[in-house]
Amino acid sequence: MFPSLLSELHERLNQAVKKGMFLHEGIEAFSRILSSQIDRVIVTTRDVEEIIAEYDLRRSKYEQTISQVDPSKEIYPRPDLSTTYVAPRNKIEQQIADIWQELLGIEKIGIYDDFFEFGGHSLLATQVTSRLREIFQVQISLQEIFDAKTIAEISQKIEAVDTGVAENKSNTIKPASRQAYRVNL
Repeated sequence: MFPSLLSELHERLNQAVKKGMFLHEGIEAFSRILSSQIDRVIVTTRDVEEIIAEYDLRRSKYEQTISQVDPSKEIYPRPDLSTTYVAPRNKIEQQIADIWQELLGIEKIGIYDDFFEFGGHSLLATQVTSRLREIFQVQISLQEIFDAKTIAEISQKIEAVDTGVAENKSNTIKPASRQAYRVNL
């Protein structure tokens, strides 16, 4: 079995090398980058649109896998916290509480409870951010989750976006035109 694994790894390496650049292509690309005024560069031998399509496909397969995880996982009772339980007051707060309860596996999460006091961490915060974007159709950054640690604070941010009062301090990544950075030879 071990020789077949080595053979497979050797074949993968050969395939990767075939997709790479020749030395003269690398030198040319490096020279063009150094002589340009461009801030960011992607160097690839493949079509960028093809890479993005592959990424999107992998992402959708991952999301399908995640959605098939058994939702009947155990729910734990509310632990002793520094805050007392205050129930959600409106639909937005209830939806955020439902997201937290599902991801953290804890019942009765109040609107003034700290996400990180429940054991929340950056990976869970990333999932929270993704769900909030999906449900509320807002651009909310991971940093905003770290800054607004309670359901009440996050709800205020979402309501501010809905009413158009939100400040645009978010450093979210915005797509640039693909033509903007192309160098025509």
